[in-house]
Amino acid sequence: MLRRSLENRDAQTRQLQDAVTNVEKHFGELCQIFAAYVRKTARLRDKADLLVNEINVYASTETPNLKQGLKNFADEFAKLQDYRQAEVERLEAKVVEPLKAYGTIVKMKRDDLKATLTARNREAKQLTQLERTRQRNPSDRHVIVSFEFGLKKMFCKAETELQRATMDATRTTRHLEETIDNFEKQKIKDIKDFRSVSSLVLKTKKSFKLLNSVCTLLSNSRLLCTTSISESCPETNLFTDVGEYKLD
Repeated sequence: MLRRSLENRDAQTRQLQDAVTNVEKHFGELCQIFAAYVRKTARLRDKADLLVNEINVYASTETPNLKQGLKNFADEFAKLQDYRQAEVERLEAKVVEPLKAYGTIVKMKRDDLKATLTARNREAKQLTQLERTRQRNPSDRHVIVSFEFGLKKMFCKAETELQRATMDATRTTRHLEETIDNFEKQKIKDIKDFRSVSSLVLKTKKSFKLLNSVCTLLSNSRLLCTTSISESCPETNLFTDVGEYKLD
């Protein structure tokens, strides 16, 4: 009975160990990829700011109509960068930092697992020693029951050590179960928080649509490149048709 209970707890510990290992692997990868995404988004925001400044500088040298069109374009493009800045800040606070914290969290859970496994090994060792002693002395159980002093003392000591080891293993197992349960709850909460950045993605999509509308307005008014210039000097046309921005 005790051996079966020990095996059941060992199987449970292995499952918990696999759960921690799985989180360590995938959350580590997610942390690196999200951090790289944030850095690239921040660099894109910086380049876009430079682009907005250059458009405004160029607009100041053009005719009033073209100047107004370019400034409208620059304003909408600048608003898009505000969303990017908010996205960077939200990702840093809600995703990257919580994921980085799992490095320490996983280390603590591994320490708990190590303590539990040590207690389990001690319990298994004590149980094995007691079983071997009984096998070497077939009549020992009779000796214990009849309260003879010799081997009774030896068996009492072995059984006492086993009881202590079992109690210690049970205590550490219960503690491990509680910490892993809290670990799973925190993991689910953090994953739900990751989804909070989706609102920024939707806003960015709307901003792209608005930006497309401004580009269409500029194109229809032929402020950037007239048909006559394109037909007469196609090799000097610096504007290529790249279509609308797509964020599906």
